[in-house]
Amino acid sequence: MFVPVSGNQQTRPNVVASWTDDDLASPVSAVELAVYLGLIDDDASGAPQEAMLEGLLLAATQAVIDFTNVEVVQRSWTAKWDRYPERNVPYGGLAPIAALGAWWVTLPRWPVVSVDSVSADSWTAHLQTGRVELTGPGTPLVIEYQAGYDQAPAWAKEAVKLIAAYLYDHRGECDASDAITKSGAKALLWPRRRFVGGL
Repeated sequence: MFVPVSGNQQTRPNVVASWTDDDLASPVSAVELAVYLGLIDDDASGAPQEAMLEGLLLAATQAVIDFTNVEVVQRSWTAKWDRYPERNVPYGGLAPIAALGAWWVTLPRWPVVSVDSVSADSWTAHLQTGRVELTGPGTPLVIEYQAGYDQAPAWAKEAVKLIAAYLYDHRGECDASDAITKSGAKALLWPRRRFVGGL
């Protein structure tokens, strides 16, 4: 099916924006981290230096998300393309060929829980792959969806604790990306990385 598009990827790149208005939350509480660090006992209430621990947990959680391309906590996302993506660019030579629309778009965040709205006439969502197939694309293309785990998996929580603990022990000496390697969290995260590519 021919999908009319304006411009092409060579002369007018397709701008893709992805954002969320939801605040980042860590799957690990400050009290859990304090117990993990040995600052308090299991039965103690309240964590010392709670604000600092919460900051470390947010930095560690964001580091896990950035390293794996996996949303470890569920949030609402919006993805916007200024026009429908193309699977091949037009050719304007002696035998002109029109640009053809892509068969699908891959949502930037994963795992996809639900697709809430699409600014296109007809679409099908494939949650396992994070793809949305469109037969009647709209311009601009805007997709609102939910991505992330409702309950963070054990590997994500353990990695957050390892990174946050390392940041706590080496305050001011490293950043969260360094802590991924130096804390040992990289071994947990490497097999769970998601490589996003294609259309």
